[in-house]
Amino acid sequence: MNIRIYYLLSVISSFLLASACTHNSLDSSTAPIRIGKEQMLTNIRLSRLAERHILLSGGNGKYKANVENSLVADASIHNDTLKVVGLLEGSTYITVQSHDYRARLDVTIVSPDFMFSHDSIHLHPKQESKFVSLSGGDRVTLQKNDPDDILTVKWDGNTGLLEINAHYEGQAQLIARTPEGDQRTLVVTVSPIDQPSGLGIYGTGGKFYSNQQSIRPVMVVHRPGIGTLISNVASPLGGYASTYSGSVLHISPVVNPQVGSRTTLTISYSIGGVASIPAGSYPAYIEKVTDDEVTLRGKRHKFILPYDKEEQTRFTSVETK
Repeated sequence: MNIRIYYLLSVISSFLLASACTHNSLDSSTAPIRIGKEQMLTNIRLSRLAERHILLSGGNGKYKANVENSLVADASIHNDTLKVVGLLEGSTYITVQSHDYRARLDVTIVSPDFMFSHDSIHLHPKQESKFVSLSGGDRVTLQKNDPDDILTVKWDGNTGLLEINAHYEGQAQLIARTPEGDQRTLVVTVSPIDQPSGLGIYGTGGKFYSNQQSIRPVMVVHRPGIGTLISNVASPLGGYASTYSGSVLHISPVVNPQVGSRTTLTISYSIGGVASIPAGSYPAYIEKVTDDEVTLRGKRHKFILPYDKEEQTRFTSVETK
């Protein structure tokens, strides 16, 4: 009987000793909670709808977070990271708990700065939609300054997201204004990926100029004072064969072009009429001038042409392949 009692007391003693060791081991592995890895944070400021991720340490490695006012901010725990999201302007605080330790983080949510997420963007025609955010400001109005009608824009005022689709080459501006007079501008530039391959007329509604020639420029003839003739056969007089009919397109002269200025081109057909550009008048912006060529951009076309100089009097022609 005494042996059994002794054995039972030994077992109980061993259990109590093991429990004490385990408790001491747990106590030695815990520490006060630290919010922030590089710097201990006691308060943060966030814009509405912005979020911040903050590393936690201390406690026993398992954390809970509670927001005093859940209308102002939202808090969640992912492993050892505290995620804070701003909801409404105001102040609140978050309590982080782990084991027997607690830490407090004061949170202030402010209205975001009135701004676009980009100052400017570059797109290609027919590219997938581009999304840009517009933050801050109340009762904002959005204006599209798009003289060549190259963009379509959808704006969700609730989320502040703009969906931008580009259709043709050119440049446009999106202008946001508040009732107080604050203004922000986003510049949108649209152009194909490649460059025009030489003299001729190109459409600007695709990603590549190379497959958008309005007329195949087999021969380009420049006549000072008369203009430019573009023929899709090897003759400025056109021509006919069993599988095609030749066409000659006449473009009015461009005289002493200046970069940045505007002019109007008049297009007519001397022979035929199978090109994809119709006859008519085409207002155009002068983009580039070299010794021999001028580059002009119209609403739906790009023109690369010879031009007249004041002293130019002789007939010239260029044959292309």
